[in-house]
Amino acid sequence: MKRGRLRAVRTGGSSRIGGPLLRAAIVLCVATASISTAACTFERRAEPDAEEASTPSVDSLDPGPPETSSADAEARARSTVERFREAVTVGDLSPALSLLAPEATLVDAEAGRAEEASSRGEFLLELRARHMEGMHFEPVETQVSLPGGTNGGTALVFTLLAMLEEGEDGIGEEAGRIFESVLLVDSDGEWRIRHLHRSLAPEP
Repeated sequence: MKRGRLRAVRTGGSSRIGGPLLRAAIVLCVATASISTAACTFERRAEPDAEEASTPSVDSLDPGPPETSSADAEARARSTVERFREAVTVGDLSPALSLLAPEATLVDAEAGRAEEASSRGEFLLELRARHMEGMHFEPVETQVSLPGGTNGGTALVFTLLAMLEEGEDGIGEEAGRIFESVLLVDSDGEWRIRHLHRSLAPEP
């Protein structure tokens, strides 16, 4: 107080103006300090809210893609094999080749064996020729398994095919049966045929 009064006297040149002005200045300083303190206190109280806002809640977290069920994986594997057979039957080799893995190996008791990409087209043409000769293959029984589980990346499709040979009356007569085994691998979420093997099934 003494320093403030002395400063007021020296500045204004009179001791009389020191009293009211000094008291007003003190009140203003106290009020300003109170406001500053309140503001600082308010800001500190707001910090937890800001931290909470920046922290994602459990509900807002992305759960990611839904896990594929084994039934869905098996159905897609079966569909891939069926689409491959259908493409070969109608002679549409482009989609048939697109369903093969880059390192695919194809083996058939009649058509031979194809391991290289250059020979797979010829292999499929040979299978197509058998259909053109009046031979049809109808699934009798199909089994699908996932050796590594849903996320194992491989699937096995076993199918017993009846060889139906078209007769003079147009009705297919069973000329034998073929056992077909197909190994599929997952490629970016799509099944691709890694190995296909067909052999004559023993007569019952």
